[in-house]
Amino acid sequence: MSIFPSSPPSMQMQSAFEHFNEYRCMLEMTSGSAELDSLIDGIQEGQFYLFYSANRTVLEGLVYGLLVNCVRSTKDHGFESRAVYVNNVDYYQPDKSAVLSPEKIAISAKCARIEPKIIFKNLFVQMAYNQQHQLAVAKQVSEFIESKHEDVKLLVINNLTTFFRDSKNKISTAITLKEVLGILCKTCARRKVALVCTSDANVTSKGGNSSTNRWNISKTHFQCFRTFQRFSIFVIQGHAR
Repeated sequence: MSIFPSSPPSMQMQSAFEHFNEYRCMLEMTSGSAELDSLIDGIQEGQFYLFYSANRTVLEGLVYGLLVNCVRSTKDHGFESRAVYVNNVDYYQPDKSAVLSPEKIAISAKCARIEPKIIFKNLFVQMAYNQQHQLAVAKQVSEFIESKHEDVKLLVINNLTTFFRDSKNKISTAITLKEVLGILCKTCARRKVALVCTSDANVTSKGGNSSTNRWNISKTHFQCFRTFQRFSIFVIQGHAR
């Protein structure tokens, strides 16, 4: 018996032509805005998107629009698939409608000329009420996507940094949050699910560094675009891996 560990598996090389064909066959969904689509090339399966802004109303409108567009047919620039929505909220907040607003989803559906019941039947919802629950929900959602990966093409995580913002131990919370993103990114990349997260633009860690920099979500193919400047929305795009 050898005392040395087995050699790591060899890396599989991919030609540029193979990568091009893979990219060409990738499903793409509209964000609901031609201006945004022109910058990020739509919402693509297997990609990670982080939208952050101080304007929560605009972010919520974007989220509800994406949930509706996911159900739309591919010929209408949708995924023609189901979506999973996770919201991170304070359990004790008095306004429970902040968790998910059926009225706003219905309005978005009607604007897209879709019966709201069709959206509700194809939307799975979960809530996280604190930092540890957020991690448990991430594992649960990951298992759910693995079991129904052919039916799910969009995962939306709303208010991703709400527990980081309110935490007294930023380092510990950042570590947990990085673990949450790691779990979700790996699953979404493997199952070709688009991962869309929203965050408060004012969240910072110790030393004033942006929380998105501190988590070090990914070092590969990240691009930062300033979009919708009149609404101060920003997006970070990268591979979900």
